Amino acid sequence: MKGKSLLALLLVAWCISASAATQLKIVTARGVVSFVADDDWTVLSMQTKPPVAAVVFQLLNAADQGTPHSTNLILKLFDNSTTARDGFEAPVQQRGATPASVETMEGWRVWRQTARQGDSVYTILDAKRDRVADVAASVRLAWPHLPANTKRYDADMEARFRAFLRSIDGQVGPRTSVSGEMVRRPVP
Repeated sequence: MKGKSLLALLLVAWCISASAATQLKIVTARGVVSFVADDDWTVLSMQTKPPVAAVVFQLLNAADQGTPHSTNLILKLFDNSTTARDGFEAPVQQRGATPASVETMEGWRVWRQTARQGDSVYTILDAKRDRVADVAASVRLAWPHLPANTKRYDADMEARFRAFLRSIDGQVGPRTSVSGEMVRRPVP
């Protein structure tokens, strides 16, 4: 394997709590990045090959049934290649009429903005952090403000975003197996 590339390996580890969540791991060139996804999140896309590994989830929301809208969370891992680093270092694109506000959350730099897509307004949170294991990481959570959303939906999404950021952990060094761990390799 090339030292600078991400190893195309996804490890589905184990259910880690009673809240029905699964720890996932992506092995990088010199380490591993783990994160926790709720079991009811649908995987829309997964790319584990360098220079940018990415996983796209759709989060369950009964209010978006029968609409063109959905709540999505994207995690990207950028290796140290010039192409990947340029993508990571690119400014967060302004999506709406108002520039994004910037804050620090859980050790991440976070851009918060709203934008219209079709007939709905979305909240978009973009987070970036350098040095997660041997890669840089970005996370985007976008959710629509739908009439049928629960009253707590915005607060729930904020909490999920913070929890997801907290769950991301990187380790440099050889990966160690964990009892009960299930290894899944992408089909070539």
